[in-house]
Amino acid sequence: MVMISEDELVRQFVSRSLTNLYFVEGAYCNGEDVYETTQLINSLLCLVVLPNEHDLERIPETHLNELHEWPEIRIQKSCTTLRDLVKNFRHAIAHFNIHLIGQDEIEAVRFENFYKGNLRWEQTFKIDELRQVAYLLHQTILKHF
Repeated sequence: MVMISEDELVRQFVSRSLTNLYFVEGAYCNGEDVYETTQLINSLLCLVVLPNEHDLERIPETHLNELHEWPEIRIQKSCTTLRDLVKNFRHAIAHFNIHLIGQDEIEAVRFENFYKGNLRWEQTFKIDELRQVAYLLHQTILKHF
């Protein structure tokens, strides 16, 4: 039995996670009783945990100001680069420091990262922005792994 390489596993897993996201979003658009925002957050978990745990150094240290296709991301002391963003996202999602914003429908998600009880990073994304982040993270991972 031949095992696939860790890099290939990362590429396949993030691609499959995005495929599942598209499937659930399509089902939602067709009136199915699915939770597309939940799937979006699950997909983001994969997109930030795998590179963070596998080889974070391969995520570019591109300054957030240079990410022109990305939604606006606030520059903060603990988050100035794409690599910082992946780290902070990973910690926020893995430790479930997320807050859903909206009345009947989820309109946005706020992510927070704490260190020793102190808020280190926070960012709120509208759902469309979060989808864009997921897509662009997927592209980044495929390019660098």
